[in-house]
Amino acid sequence: MQHRIFIVPQRADLPWDAAQRHWQDQHGKVFAATPGLRCYVQNRPLYEPGHGRGVVCSETWYETRQAEQTAYASRYYQDVVTPDEAQFLDREGVWSARITSGGAASEPTGDYRVLWFGQRPPESAQWSVLQLSRPVPGPGSGAFLYSTWTDDRGVALDIAAGSDGLALACQPVQFPVTRATEDAS
Repeated sequence: MQHRIFIVPQRADLPWDAAQRHWQDQHGKVFAATPGLRCYVQNRPLYEPGHGRGVVCSETWYETRQAEQTAYASRYYQDVVTPDEAQFLDREGVWSARITSGGAASEPTGDYRVLWFGQRPPESAQWSVLQLSRPVPGPGSGAFLYSTWTDDRGVALDIAAGSDGLALACQPVQFPVTRATEDAS
């Protein structure tokens, strides 16, 4: 399975709430119809200042790397998904990496998730370690993503607030994948 994580800055000219609404209410449905997609999760940042403001973070799963490449080259992705992304994202600033190992260890065990990118996280939580295909942007960042789950929103926010780099307290939402465009080219 090809598992990938994305961090994309929102357009600077849009209010944060407007970009988040578009991502959550419109884009999720649009992206879920991408041909060959097996799973799509939006890691929605919690709405407190300083926690993920200005970025969207999502994860995708495709059966193979070839299926992923075919999806992004499809007419549907080029004609529908890309223009929709341009309405709220700074596509030039996209960062993504394949998750090369550890994906099974990050199964949900709560309502909230903390994603800690690059540097080693605090010992105060049980972390799953995900190896990335490339380093996380930023000084001293490694090619690791640390993930922990909790049912306590405040705990998630407190953990993420302790990062000097990129850490997101979020509420993951999985979208139903639409198979109608599976054969689109």
